[in-house]
Amino acid sequence: MATTRRPFGTGIVRQTREYTVVPPVWAIGRGEQYNDPESQDHVEGQSLYDLLERQIVPIFYDRGDDNIPREWVRRMKQCLRKLAPMFNTNRMVAQYTGDLYEPASPRCQLLAQNDLARSIELARDKDILRSKWNGVTVVAVNANGDGHFKVGGQMRVEAIVDLNGLAPNFVRVQLFAGPVNAEGRVDHAEAIDMKSTREVSPGRILFTGTLDCKASGRHGYAVRLLPGLADLATPFEPGMITWG
Repeated sequence: MATTRRPFGTGIVRQTREYTVVPPVWAIGRGEQYNDPESQDHVEGQSLYDLLERQIVPIFYDRGDDNIPREWVRRMKQCLRKLAPMFNTNRMVAQYTGDLYEPASPRCQLLAQNDLARSIELARDKDILRSKWNGVTVVAVNANGDGHFKVGGQMRVEAIVDLNGLAPNFVRVQLFAGPVNAEGRVDHAEAIDMKSTREVSPGRILFTGTLDCKASGRHGYAVRLLPGLADLATPFEPGMITWG
């Protein structure tokens, strides 16, 4: 497995579209990815018009003496049987409840205890983060080995982070790693938390993490910094992220 450290701080966000093709459902494209959104719109627009002209419209107007588009009706019934169990309000409400409302309830109760003491502390900590975040930086990143590892092995990564006066628990340091595609971008990345090891100089902390080499091919990684306050609903809530 070959590894590459890649920057993630800037770049073009590519528009991707995914389809689950369940016959007899029509699909536009096969999940291709495009660098140019305008080119993607043109290609998929032409595909849509082609489907309408050559397949959808002819099937709708293919009728017998009874004036019933039987192939069209068959397809619509099949769509209802396959898609309705997933795309319906009952499923939506159940998913919102299980994924969002139920986890939020105990957190709400926790933050409301003792006259909102933890909520007030969290608000103050957010203010501290905002005032100091621009000075939080990744000073250096190093990894063991020469960039070539065997499947089943491990790569150890170290990062020195200048916390700009923040306590280590204010910042969450992660490895963001995954396979590198033909365009040099990391696909299907996973985030791995790095651990605070020691202070190497005033305000600068050494963080370490380990990447498991699970598959062959080219892989890339970067170090990213997120807010680490435990009472945040998600580390992305304050809208702060720094790449190293």
